[in-house]
Amino acid sequence: MTNKQPSTSLQPASPKDTKDYFQSLETLTQQPVESKIGRAKFETSLRTIGEINETNMTPAAAWFGCNIRTALRNDETTVKGIISLRFAKMLSQLNLPHPWTDRQSASEAVESMIAFDPTWTLEDFGLFFDLAAKGKLKTTYQRPNVAWLAQCQVAYNERKFEERERLTAQMKLIAENAMREKEHPYFTGVIQEAVPSRRPRSMADFLKGENRLTAVERAEMAERDKQRRS
Repeated sequence: MTNKQPSTSLQPASPKDTKDYFQSLETLTQQPVESKIGRAKFETSLRTIGEINETNMTPAAAWFGCNIRTALRNDETTVKGIISLRFAKMLSQLNLPHPWTDRQSASEAVESMIAFDPTWTLEDFGLFFDLAAKGKLKTTYQRPNVAWLAQCQVAYNERKFEERERLTAQMKLIAENAMREKEHPYFTGVIQEAVPSRRPRSMADFLKGENRLTAVERAEMAERDKQRRS
């Protein structure tokens, strides 16, 4: 990792830009793409991390933020400084006795948190500190310490990877539907459980042109025929 000087021109994003950026990450959770994971622009991510909380960020959306390793390669000094500020803000919000009372111990805590999981994004750190400060990861028992901080990261990761599994399943479904649409031009959407008709179809219905198969049903029948022939 490099040791660049802090970005002196770095300014927080405007409220509108911040809102738009967070919304763009949330939109990606609806139509997730693997190549977008951890690929948000470093500058945008860094300018908005100070505004992250549980009302505008989710673990799912955070997956599409700026990966911590990418951020460190861009500007290690500034990134560690921003994370240190969020850590200090969390401790201030807790307003409880803690062991990070000097710069050395606080710096070691930040280094440990950064090394915990290389898949974290800057957005993960922002959301993590907000949830930890509110006691929504692990209880402090009125005495936050090194073990508590580590347990909070583990608890956050459980949420984070639950969302990763959901996103992966969603991406797989999208890919399967795209393949079905390519193989069957009449296929127009996700194949779901069929809704029962009011009564079973009869031969007379077909001969009269009533209750004909839908495009989805034709695609399903073609798929079953293909499987039987294979």
